[in-house]
Amino acid sequence: MSKFLPHDDSKFWHFSMLILNYSQTPLRALKNGAFKFCASHCVI
Repeated sequence: MSKFLPHDDSKFWHFSMLILNYSQTPLRALKNGAFKFCASHCVI
């Protein structure tokens, strides 16, 4: 358990950083896309 816990924690941290790095750009693009879609939809 003592050997498994640090490995699992490190894996979780790496996964969290990966999600954070991955989410940052697409989320911003998704917000911009949603805003543009909403704006164009409201205009039309």
